[in-house]
Amino acid sequence: MALEKGIAGLVSDFIAAGRPSARARSIDERRAGYIASASLAGETETRVRVEDVTLEGVTLRIFSPLEANGKLPALIYYHGGCFISGGFATHDKQLRQLAWYSGCRVIAVQYRLAPEHRWPAAHDDALRGAEVIWKNAERLNIDSQRITLAGDSAGGHLALVTALRLKAAAVWQPAQLVLIYPMLDATVYFDSYSFNGSDYVITRDALLSGYEIYLGDTDRLLSDVSPLWRDDFAGLPPVHIITAEFDPLCDEGEALYQHMTEQGVTCTCSRYLGVIHGFFQLAGISQSARDVIQDVAARVARIKPKGESMSVVSPVEQQFAAYNAHDIEAFVTCFSEDFTAYRLPSTSPSLQGREALRAFYVEHRFNNPALRAELLSRTVMGNKVFDHEKIYGIGESVIENMAVYEVQDGRIITAWFFFAQ
Repeated sequence: MALEKGIAGLVSDFIAAGRPSARARSIDERRAGYIASASLAGETETRVRVEDVTLEGVTLRIFSPLEANGKLPALIYYHGGCFISGGFATHDKQLRQLAWYSGCRVIAVQYRLAPEHRWPAAHDDALRGAEVIWKNAERLNIDSQRITLAGDSAGGHLALVTALRLKAAAVWQPAQLVLIYPMLDATVYFDSYSFNGSDYVITRDALLSGYEIYLGDTDRLLSDVSPLWRDDFAGLPPVHIITAEFDPLCDEGEALYQHMTEQGVTCTCSRYLGVIHGFFQLAGISQSARDVIQDVAARVARIKPKGESMSVVSPVEQQFAAYNAHDIEAFVTCFSEDFTAYRLPSTSPSLQGREALRAFYVEHRFNNPALRAELLSRTVMGNKVFDHEKIYGIGESVIENMAVYEVQDGRIITAWFFFAQ
């Protein structure tokens, strides 16, 4: 897959400059460079109110939609920066956009950075921040039953470990996690560190040097250092993982999806094609960045309190769940009125319109109690979703299917089904 045009320019410039090493730059230079890169994050959303607050010694920045009233769902956010850089200045634009698109309060937690503060300072600050926010939910005017933990890169790591520590404490848990290309494995086990480690701006060296500065001699296999390898994910709330095609961390993010699913966690994973580590912060030059911000915002807005069923954000996820539940009404409402389906090879005619879809599935699918679909992989590219599926219960065979869905205005408008029987 080719790089997105705007990101391809960044990569070309990086290679033309001789692939400058992060290790050759001082901490101050790396921090200043990270702040400078915020110019690529797009427009500054002005339809939000931004407040800096200190509660019980924890520094927070709160982003609220201007028209917001009453208690709102909340997104607790941990910034990236390889544990050595980042903060409110690097993530201001993205978090403003998340607050506006979600209609929720976004609360960024400032945690201590290395080398001034080494392991486990960032982890302890992340947990403390979540605890203080939950404890002060009334004061902050947020719904304590509708809190999402999220973060990118090192922040995704902190969101996951914080959720695991909260689970162990058994006082409260977030309603869901959103992990954006998280740093998960300080042992650097996976091939994407090699395949994507040299050319794509945020390199293997940049990530590893962050671990080295923060961790020092700390054992890389400690459960809170390399949480990918843990066996205690069961009991976590629903998790959504976002990976990037040309990211050194791509493989470990997708391995986390596999490990969580095997341990019984409700987990989804979307790989964005044509993009690199850090693309969440490139909305000024990347359509995928703009798309992922809106996707995360929708997930935060639609979360249900614990004990209620969680709304599935993507209409593709929703129709998949409705398919396995044999719920025809929920299934068809995921599609537009003029939905069109193309089927290859042409074992049956293409379908035009929602009612034709309803008639087909009532006759050929939902009257079969053995019908079940299994999602093998999901990739998101712009407004298209690519699903690799297996379908059970249609005759004696297992049908393997590649489905491509096009989404617009919260509905599936077109689908292409490629069957291999």
